[in-house]
Amino acid sequence: MQNVRNFVEREDSEEESDEEVFLTAEPLAEEPSQEEMEKAICNLKINKTPGEDDVTAELTKNASRELKERLHALICKIWRDERWKVD
Repeated sequence: MQNVRNFVEREDSEEESDEEVFLTAEPLAEEPSQEEMEKAICNLKINKTPGEDDVTAELTKNASRELKERLHALICKIWRDERWKVD
């Protein structure tokens, strides 16, 4: 009975947190590689309305090598942390 009580108390304390928790049964996948990201960028369609971030496909496709490396680092950080900061 104590185990059940501990489990319920742990769930209650998690519910009080402001952070969303998503549980999944999916196996852990490796971070996307630089090559995968480059392929995805190449497949972006041009002359489309940008998304909520106002970043166009043209801007991403024409980004410098340094910017693409930084973008890849950011994608990998989000992948590892499983968090997306929303302002």
